[in-house]
Amino acid sequence: MADEVRGGVADRLRAMLSDAAAASVQRFEASFDWYAASIDENPLVVIESLAGWLGADYRRSRGLHGYTAGAEIVRDGNVIARVVYGGNEEAWPHAWASGEDTPPFVAAVRALWPDHGVTRVDAAYDFKTGAPWQRLYDMCVNVADHLPNGDRRGRPLKLATIGDWLREAEGHPDGRTLYIGSMKSPVLARLYEKGKQLRKAFPDQADKYNPGWVRLELQVRPQKQARYDVARLSPEEVWGTALWAKQLHADVFASDLSQVGMGHNRPRDDERAWSFFLRQYGKMLTRRFETEVARLERAGHVVATAEDRDLIWRQIGSDIGRALG
Repeated sequence: MADEVRGGVADRLRAMLSDAAAASVQRFEASFDWYAASIDENPLVVIESLAGWLGADYRRSRGLHGYTAGAEIVRDGNVIARVVYGGNEEAWPHAWASGEDTPPFVAAVRALWPDHGVTRVDAAYDFKTGAPWQRLYDMCVNVADHLPNGDRRGRPLKLATIGDWLREAEGHPDGRTLYIGSMKSPVLARLYEKGKQLRKAFPDQADKYNPGWVRLELQVRPQKQARYDVARLSPEEVWGTALWAKQLHADVFASDLSQVGMGHNRPRDDERAWSFFLRQYGKMLTRRFETEVARLERAGHVVATAEDRDLIWRQIGSDIGRALG
């Protein structure tokens, strides 16, 4: 009997939606709210290309997160994207955007550099009307505690809260946030009162924002090879990157998603590992090869032959083998 009760929680919660509310929920589409990418390109090309695509200018800024330099992409006096580069053991330039600037940024990055790697992506659903907080909260807690079949999880998902949970009146300016999943996990969900957040941030425009506006958002930080897989996903598909996130999406929208493989959850075969190695170190190996070719040509005052070049690559391979011991 207890299992039947637990298994029917999500169904009963969905049944609480009126026909009008359910139709409204189904009209909502997920959107990107944060997108950060590593791009295999010259930093100045990244900066100028993003600015050109987005109809913006750029200005130099300080580096962040271990990078030594940076730039801000600016339009109408507002920063709409950022790029950092230099340092970090010759890591690729890193670019990101957030909020309403994210969708056009994603379109630009995916068009200009389709082989980029995603380091973080947030996919959000907005519920701007009605009073969906309690329904969504109950669904989140249910998924944290139970498997899709209603059985209790052996290890429940972590839950954490911030904000004002004591004064819940709709008119109170401080909103609530519920986190589902570990803060250190590659996949983390947030349920928060977006309307209250915006009303507090922009008090002179508070009337624009419904205090009942709630956002359900999934944050994904892909690992290694999965960064390149996630770079091809739609906002809705991002919700398929973890089984529990897929379950939560199904509970809220009564629709199933395809499971998206994440690199940290599946075996890495030699081909994928080699592809990742080349993405990370291919340019460095090429520079080493070109340096050795130039040295040979300077010493002998001749143009390196195909055989010479083959020998140089063999030597680089031997150097790698010795380093790996």
